[in-house]
Amino acid sequence: MKKEKEIQKFFSFRTLDTTSKFDSEAWIERILILGYPANPRQIIIHSDNKQAIPIHQYNSQTQVLSIRRPGPSVSSDWTLSIN
Repeated sequence: MKKEKEIQKFFSFRTLDTTSKFDSEAWIERILILGYPANPRQIIIHSDNKQAIPIHQYNSQTQVLSIRRPGPSVSSDWTLSIN
């Protein structure tokens, strides 16, 4: 029997210290975007001077866009482009 674990994190910043560092080997497993209006043609993720096209699924009834295994580390800066 496979045990699955899920962690949900919500971040809120009142003041942002841009000099702080956070290093981790953990990576992002999934991104859910609620209320997205249509199935995108392409999704590109940019991280550490690399770009990748992650797997995505779209549910038109619930308008949920699910992006699986986008790849960046939780501690890296990244950008998501949806076309």
